[in-house]
Amino acid sequence: MIIASQIPVLSQGFDWQYSARLPFDAPHYYIGISARYGLNWTTGNISFLENKLRCPDFYDATGNGFNIGIATQYWLDDSRYALHANLYYSNHSLNASIIDRVPLTSTLTAEYETNLNLSFSQLNLLIGGKYRIPSTHLNIGADIGIAYNINRTFDVTETILGPIEVPPFQTNPPSYSRDVINGELNQMHALYINPNINISYDIPLGIGTYIEPMLSLNIPLYSIMNGDNVHNYSIQFAINILRGIK
Repeated sequence: MIIASQIPVLSQGFDWQYSARLPFDAPHYYIGISARYGLNWTTGNISFLENKLRCPDFYDATGNGFNIGIATQYWLDDSRYALHANLYYSNHSLNASIIDRVPLTSTLTAEYETNLNLSFSQLNLLIGGKYRIPSTHLNIGADIGIAYNINRTFDVTETILGPIEVPPFQTNPPSYSRDVINGELNQMHALYINPNINISYDIPLGIGTYIEPMLSLNIPLYSIMNGDNVHNYSIQFAINILRGIK
């Protein structure tokens, strides 16, 4: 009588095998694509100048961001720890508004709303690791993000809210809204470093391939802008699709 026993070969927590008698020798190295969408919010002030004159600061900006790039992971021998390095192109937006009341006469106070729309693009490198909780495909991890700013644009508009007695701006033609064309913001740091805390779940898509949905919290270490105390937080939802390479 022949007695056959099977010892499953588990890698990254997945019971990958071609058949009951032909297990899959899972690789350690994986590469794929990654996409992220995030919500941004800031604390601190964004200073603004018009014609070199200081205007009221912007506070509590909010916005969003989108990243797309290449993801890599390397699983260590025990299949519970993995290292990763991801390279992204990202585009982010921040929007803020302020209400300013300016006395025009002793009996007339004008109310103005000023809106800031700031966008910036970055090249991002993420380096970190994760730990797979035993008997699950749930991971907890952290990484360090290094962002290089490659572009920044902004526009500022001002609108007269009232009262009706307030005259329009002296534009051509006169209008109750105008673009601020001589505005200035402080420059952003060319290089920005921040840590992230991640939680993710690995889902097999077939032998040697898996998808990793991830929730990531960005924790700023310092201001994103020179001369201003602007800390940019974000929470991001990511999708990594990875395939093993032998």
